[in-house]
Amino acid sequence: MRVEALTDRPAERFVVGGLLYPEGSASPLTIEEARPATPGWVLRFREVPTREAAEAFRLVYLEVEAGPADALPRGSYYWHEMIGVVVRDPGGAEIGRRGESGRVG
Repeated sequence: MRVEALTDRPAERFVVGGLLYPEGSASPLTIEEARPATPGWVLRFREVPTREAAEAFRLVYLEVEAGPADALPRGSYYWHEMIGVVVRDPGGAEIGRRGESGRVG
């Protein structure tokens, strides 16, 4: 599958034997092959044997299980931590809330 890398460390995240979790699923996908491609990366998973099976993952976020080594410096946040955050203009008036797509609405 061709994936868009939303991490700043794709070579660390996309390693053979690594696990990625489809958004909202507790069942991991095991990386069997990973190579950079333009754009993004091409990944092959043990649990996704055919092109037809890969179609089920179209437009699905693939997530990693973050641990203590993935902690960010103070004042930095992961994308998922920003969902639902109130967005204000420079004068302090509320514009909306950050949604899962990254848009403010």
